[in-house]
Amino acid sequence: MLVTDAQKKAALKLLKQDEAMKKVTVGQDNKFHPADTSDKFAEWNKLFFGTPYLVENGRLVRVSEDRNGDKKKICLASFAAKIIKEVVRDNGQDEATEFVIEGITSSGRKLKRIHVPTSKFSSMIWAVDSWGAVANPSPGSTMRDYLRHAIQCTGESCQRETIYGHLGWRKIGGKWFYLHGAGAVGDLDGKLSVDLTQDNLQQYALPTAPGDYRSAVQASLKLLTMQPLETFYTLWATVYLAPLCELMRLGGCEPSFLIWLLGHSGAMKSSVAALILNHFGVFPDKLALPANFKDTANILERKTFLVKDSLLVVDDFHPPTNRKEEDRMRESVQRLSRGYGDRHGRSRMNSDTTTKKAYVARGMCLVTGEDLGNIGESAGARQIVVELKKGDIDSGTMTARQGEARCYSLAMKGYLEWLIPQLDKLPKQFKEDFIALRQQAADDSQHARVAEEISWLYMGFCTGLEFAEQVGALDLKEKEALCRQAWNIFTELGNKQAAKTREEKITTRFVSALQELLDSKTVWVKNIRGNSTEGNGQFIGWFDDKFYYLITGTALSAVVKHYQSQGGFFTTTTATLLKRLAQEEMIHSENGTASMLKKIEGKAVRVMYLRKEFLKS
Repeated sequence: MLVTDAQKKAALKLLKQDEAMKKVTVGQDNKFHPADTSDKFAEWNKLFFGTPYLVENGRLVRVSEDRNGDKKKICLASFAAKIIKEVVRDNGQDEATEFVIEGITSSGRKLKRIHVPTSKFSSMIWAVDSWGAVANPSPGSTMRDYLRHAIQCTGESCQRETIYGHLGWRKIGGKWFYLHGAGAVGDLDGKLSVDLTQDNLQQYALPTAPGDYRSAVQASLKLLTMQPLETFYTLWATVYLAPLCELMRLGGCEPSFLIWLLGHSGAMKSSVAALILNHFGVFPDKLALPANFKDTANILERKTFLVKDSLLVVDDFHPPTNRKEEDRMRESVQRLSRGYGDRHGRSRMNSDTTTKKAYVARGMCLVTGEDLGNIGESAGARQIVVELKKGDIDSGTMTARQGEARCYSLAMKGYLEWLIPQLDKLPKQFKEDFIALRQQAADDSQHARVAEEISWLYMGFCTGLEFAEQVGALDLKEKEALCRQAWNIFTELGNKQAAKTREEKITTRFVSALQELLDSKTVWVKNIRGNSTEGNGQFIGWFDDKFYYLITGTALSAVVKHYQSQGGFFTTTTATLLKRLAQEEMIHSENGTASMLKKIEGKAVRVMYLRKEFLKS
């Protein structure tokens, strides 16, 4: 095929134009300037091969053609940037993608590596925020979009990585791994990445090097010799129960309670909590604990989700100094108790009216506090309370245990490695064991919920001892003796829990407060026959030989004020109170109606019929 003179001239023009373009660069003023002829940006330009972009004099440039076919260069920014990695952060519920970006200036100075969420990438504001004045994008939305496109072109072949942001068991590629701050138990090749720094949970880091599991477990077992036994048996059981939460969930018997370590200031409860928590990482003292009641309720809820198959310590529930603090702390306790007690998250709505995913508690929780928070019957039933008093902890013994605390996380690592080969069969086994133990506990006259809590503690305790026997830290006879003792301790603890639950019932609290109000003459009741004298205080109703006929709203108001005067609270509706009183046959009801009209002193008055045996005038 012959080439015409016109074609030759056109080709020569393009060749000269390309050569000329190599000799010039474009400044921020979009005018041509002499080009930097060094090759310090050569490696950068390889990233843009096959694209309409290049790097000249440290600036990102777009090359285009006008209507005449002439090429021109348009400066997009005073810097160049490239995507070196695409990271997916996975917290077990949400996945957030971000780009890891590096930059360079016209002088060849490297700009610091930054992480940019993909949701903020197109705005380009991140460049100025991270790199300052040296990162100056050219003005205009079109220029910004070309700049975004240019940088994103460098990411087509970049490294891609998933970083996990939670603790606990995770099945990845068909295999089980236990994630922690230093990696994953079961990941022999070290391929899995875990980053807990965003939520300040990085101290949940287990050892990565092998060690002497037998000696480590023996150090952990020494905690069972500390006094009071009820407290330390319960805490030790909770430690070894926590990694079983996922397996029990799969088996349909997930634990649903939290532990409350109660003690006045100076009882060393926070120090004990930190000591116990060393099974899951490095917590040298109470200042290293992962959460406390200065955190907001939302932050605590998120941590209950991220601290999966592990133990979350929430430290220092203390008497509030004002009403605002009281309400905030009470909300936190309520949400913790219901989160672990029901294993349901708190539903929220996005701005577009879609429902946000809820953060569901996925491990175990230990709360330390000076009192129980007055959170009511329902939430209180989800707690197991153990106590420390001043003088319970011998300082010499405590110092010795703290000196061995570094061994606890090694014991936990061995425990997790021992569990891995059994993980797929354990859910069914745990379900069967739980049903049998719950029946045994119920036969010992335990309340249904209390029977379940005893069973879970016992399962955690005995599973931990089973591992201890396997590594030679104790023999079969010692294991069986400890299990028997644990059952007795947990059963007695259950009796105390059932009694506490009864005391927290709104019906019990209602009549107890009424009795105190009557005894102190803060309120009074009148003989229905009209032959009694006027009393002192607030009038709340009448009585005869069988019943107290109480004006429900007035009596309930008096009880609420009574608890408020003591720094507590009593929250329920009139309908709920009447329903619960009727269910326990403390009041007389007819056809499901617990509040009835009665003609008294010639008038029809709506009252509750409280049976005489529950209250004395």
